[in-house]
Amino acid sequence: MKIIIGSGCVGLSIAYKLLERFGVAEDILIIDKHNIPTKGTSLRNSGVLHAGLYYPKGSEKSQLCIKGGEYLFDLCQTNNLPILNCGKLLVPLNKKDEENLKKLYENAKDCGRDVELIDYQEASRIQPCVKKTNFYLWSPKTSVFSPGEVLNFFYEKLLENDAKFLSDSVL
Repeated sequence: MKIIIGSGCVGLSIAYKLLERFGVAEDILIIDKHNIPTKGTSLRNSGVLHAGLYYPKGSEKSQLCIKGGEYLFDLCQTNNLPILNCGKLLVPLNKKDEENLKKLYENAKDCGRDVELIDYQEASRIQPCVKKTNFYLWSPKTSVFSPGEVLNFFYEKLLENDAKFLSDSVL
């Protein structure tokens, strides 16, 4: 028996990967304090699917962010779950922000991420009401998704494959 505590993003995604790997879920037990999954903290997740700009090259966080983001994007597209590849525009508010944005740009490039430093004209095409500054960082691969829809997808697939859910407080 595989026991998972928590039916949020982490718990359900682990259970779903076990289902994918072994083809069955009848030996999976998921314990959560809520009577149905998808009621907890994960629903307050922003839904931003980050493109892996922030973590140092080669770090576990960087690798997880990049691989996990690609996996989740593909999962949403393959299963007709809502995902919007809208990109993200980072706007510096002062000189210190500009310095940090340049460092972020270099780090993202080192990690193989698709980012650009763009000017005001290009930024205002993306966001017409953007504040005018010297430059902006554009991340076209940043997306937004619906955490609730993804959690419900995992939950339904796990139920269809006989995973067991137990509602209880866990200490």
